Amino acid sequence: MEQQRSQRFGGRPEKPKQASLCFDVGGGESGALFREHGFDVLERLDRGHARFARQDGMLTELKPSEYFHRNFSAALIADRVGVYTREFTGVDNLMWSSDYPHTDSTWPRSRESIAHDFAGVSEADRVKMTCTNAAKLYGFKIN
Repeated sequence: MEQQRSQRFGGRPEKPKQASLCFDVGGGESGALFREHGFDVLERLDRGHARFARQDGMLTELKPSEYFHRNFSAALIADRVGVYTREFTGVDNLMWSSDYPHTDSTWPRSRESIAHDFAGVSEADRVKMTCTNAAKLYGFKIN
């Protein structure tokens, strides 16, 4: 887990959109990053940065969570818990994925998966996470 943290948060993308990274927040190796400590990894990174950045020579213009919200996106695959805890990661940083054609794909029942995972979620948040966030990240125009 420490190696994953180092790989993902070891660099400092100082310029907006200098680095854009997208990873699976829902399960497997990357999901554990956010779920490891009760969904508070970004908050923990900010606390550690506030306490140790000066002595470790890691002073930055922004807090780690601010770099994440500006430069990173995460995909949700059949992940109701990830959808319902979106305030920790940020709704603007999350994208639903079917993960097709992999074996953990929701295809051919993707619509049912969305209906299940997004039950009770506002229309605005659902549209962001299932459509507009990905379109913005990848530069797609949508009608």
